[in-house]
Amino acid sequence: MIIKSIQINNYKSIGMEQNKLILSETLTPLIGKNGSGKSNIINALSEIDLKNKMNKAFIDINLNRINYQEDPISYLIILAPTYNEKQNFKIEDNTTIFINKDEYKIEGSLLNYFDSTIKNKLNQFLEDLDKNPFNIPDKQLVAYKEKIKKIDNFDLFKIQNLLQYIEKSFSKYPIFTEYTANFKKIQKSVLNIFSMLPDFVFINKEKKLNSEYNLQAIKDELTIPKSSNDSLLKNLLQLITYDETKFIDLVTTYGSAISMGKKKKINNKIDDCINKPFSKFYKNENIKLELEVIRGKINFMISGNDEILIPLSEKSAGLQWYLNTFIYLKSNNLPMKNVIFLLDEPGVSLHINAQENLLNYFHHLTQNNQIVYATHSPYMISNSKINIGDIRLIVKNNGYTHIYNSPQSYKMVGNRSDTLAPIIECIGMNLNDTIGPSLNKINLITEGISDYYYINALANVLELDLNKYNIIPSSGATNVKNLCSIFLGWGCKFLAIFDYDREGIIKGGKFLEKNLSLEYNKNYIYLKDAKENEIENSDYLENPIDIEKLITQPEIALFKKNNNISGDMKKAIFSKLYFDNITKRNDTYTERCKENFKELFARIKKITFE
Repeated sequence: MIIKSIQINNYKSIGMEQNKLILSETLTPLIGKNGSGKSNIINALSEIDLKNKMNKAFIDINLNRINYQEDPISYLIILAPTYNEKQNFKIEDNTTIFINKDEYKIEGSLLNYFDSTIKNKLNQFLEDLDKNPFNIPDKQLVAYKEKIKKIDNFDLFKIQNLLQYIEKSFSKYPIFTEYTANFKKIQKSVLNIFSMLPDFVFINKEKKLNSEYNLQAIKDELTIPKSSNDSLLKNLLQLITYDETKFIDLVTTYGSAISMGKKKKINNKIDDCINKPFSKFYKNENIKLELEVIRGKINFMISGNDEILIPLSEKSAGLQWYLNTFIYLKSNNLPMKNVIFLLDEPGVSLHINAQENLLNYFHHLTQNNQIVYATHSPYMISNSKINIGDIRLIVKNNGYTHIYNSPQSYKMVGNRSDTLAPIIECIGMNLNDTIGPSLNKINLITEGISDYYYINALANVLELDLNKYNIIPSSGATNVKNLCSIFLGWGCKFLAIFDYDREGIIKGGKFLEKNLSLEYNKNYIYLKDAKENEIENSDYLENPIDIEKLITQPEIALFKKNNNISGDMKKAIFSKLYFDNITKRNDTYTERCKENFKELFARIKKITFE
C-alpha cells in the first residue's frame, strides 16, 4: 500500500498542530534550515513498524518537553491501495491506522479484508471446536481452548503463531483434512496483508562497504559489537551466509591453497547472493562485485560492462549508494519493494552534479517504493528532478516543528505570493542559489501550479523531451511580471504562458507589453494561438480558455472515472493527482487533449528555438 499521510503527535519538537506530513507517491523532500526539526521527523518515521510492536517510539526521552498538555506520542497513518492491490485483493478504499503506546487501531478497507479472509474464518473454526468434531477428550479440549482464543484485533504475528499451534495440535486428527484448504487460504491472506503493509527503513548514509579492510579492522568489526557501525562487512557475510571465523582465517592464511579455495567460494556466494539479484534491481549497467586478497588485506573490486576490475571506492557515489542499500536491505531480510526509505541529508558530501545524479537513482528506486529525505541543499530539490508540489517545508515556531505540505500553505513574512519564495526562505537560500531561474535553459513561466502539472503530465504522455526547458509556476497572472522582471535582469531566456481570459490578457500579456516592453509570441503567449485582432476585439471574454479547457472535460471525466474520483476537488490537488497517475501508470487519454498539447508544445518550440 502507499502511504498517503502520517500525523506525528508530540514526538520531540513536533507538537499537536501543523504535524501532518503528506507523502508523494515517489520522492518527498523535507526542506528547512538547520534546527528546524527535519531530523526529528525522519527519526519519528523511522520508529514506525506496522507489523510489530513499536515500544521504542514511545519512550519518555522522545516525548515533546514543551507541550504542557502532556499528550502522549502517537501516529495517525493513512494508506491507499495500489492499482495491483485493487485488482488482486478487491481493496478500493483507504485504510487508517492509529498507533500509540497502548493501542493499534485500524479502520477501513484493509480491516475489512482482514475480517473477511482471516478473522471470521478463524473464529468459525473456534466455534466448530466447541462442537468437538475431533472427538478430543474433554480434559485435552479444555487445554486447547485455553490457548486458542477468539480473534478480536489486528495482530498478525499472534495470528501466525495461532495458526501454527492449531496446525501442529490438530493435524494428527483425520477430520482436520476438511479444514486444511481453508487454513491455507487464511495463511495466504496473512502473507498478503504483510506484503501490503510498507516497511519503514532508515538508510544510514555513513554505512557502507569499504574498498579495503586490513586484518585488525576485520577482527574489530566481526568480534567487537558496535565497533564499526559505519561498515557493511558483517552485513555482507550475513547475506552470503559465510562463517566469520573462516573469513578471518582467509586473511591470516593469505597465499595458501586453502586461502585461494576460500576466496573462490566467497566470490561464488557473492555472485549468487549479490551480483545476480542486484542485476535485477540495478539496470543502469551490468556490474559485478568481487573480493580480492592483496598483501594481506581484503579488497572489494567492481567490474562493469568493460569487465575491468577497479576498486569499489572509484565507482560513482550513486552506484556505491545503491549497492550499499541493497546489501543492507537484503542482509536484514527486508523487501526490495513497498518500502518507505528514510534519509537524513543524503549526498551532503557529494559534488553538486553528484547530488543531482543521486536524485536519478532515487527516482529509479521509487518505481516500487517511496522515499522521504531531509535536506537543506538546493541541488537536492532540483527543479528538473523534483515536482514543486512534492516539497514539504519544515519550520520551527516557538520551539515547535511545523510541517507545511505546499509552498502556498506557508505564510511568509512580507506576504510574498510567488510559488518559489517560501521554498527559498525555508531552505535559507539567497536568490542567486534559487532552484528557479536557469541560465542554460528556456524558462517557461506558468500562471499557476495547475498549469505546471498539466504541462509536465502531457509532455510525459507525448514522450516529449523537456530537458531544454525549466518550468516554473507563479501564483496567478498578476505575479508573473515579478518573475519576468527577475529573468530580464539576470539575462535568462524565458517564455510566459497565460490563460486566454480577461486576467491572463489584461494583467498578464498587456501588462508585460506596456510596462516591460515584452512582445507577444516572443516573450509571452496565450493558451490559444490568438490573432492580434481577436485579442483587440476582446474575443477572450466570450471564448475564454484556461488549462482545463486544453485538457478537455471528456478527459477530466475519463480520469475521474478511471480513478474513482467523485465530486469537486481543488484545481491544484486535482492537477497533482492527474500528474502522479499519468507518470506512474499507462492511463488512457482523449485524442483531443493530446492534440491540444501537441499544438501548444509546437508553438513553444517554434518561438523558443527560432
